[in-house]
Amino acid sequence: GQVVYREIEIAEKNRKIKLLEHQLAEHIKVLQKFEDDRRISEAKMFAIADYESLNYEWKLTKRQHELNYIQQQESGIVEVFANEIYMIQKYMIDKKYTALMAEKLGEVSILLPDFKSAAEYYVKLNALLIAELSK
Repeated sequence: GQVVYREIEIAEKNRKIKLLEHQLAEHIKVLQKFEDDRRISEAKMFAIADYESLNYEWKLTKRQHELNYIQQQESGIVEVFANEIYMIQKYMIDKKYTALMAEKLGEVSILLPDFKSAAEYYVKLNALLIAELSK
């Protein structure tokens, strides 16, 4: 009777160990998912910050360009094709920044698919500007 009781006790302990191992594996899965989610949301925050600073830089560059043009107009030093030159330079600025945006968002969309359509938008916009500039 002693041996049978001992085997039952061992079997019970093995069953508990298996149960604990299973619970541990589940906890590890949950932690892993949490870690992955955290990494993704961190990447999103960095991507959005990069996007916003690039967007800000773009707006600032355009604003400076605009102010230079206004100052030229006011000072009376206006070239014959001042307006055309201004527009071409404006397109050049947009072309540069749409390319940067497309590249940045393209890199990010590998990890974060939500950014894919934004990247495609800037690719299209960039293509339009290139077409406009090559007229």
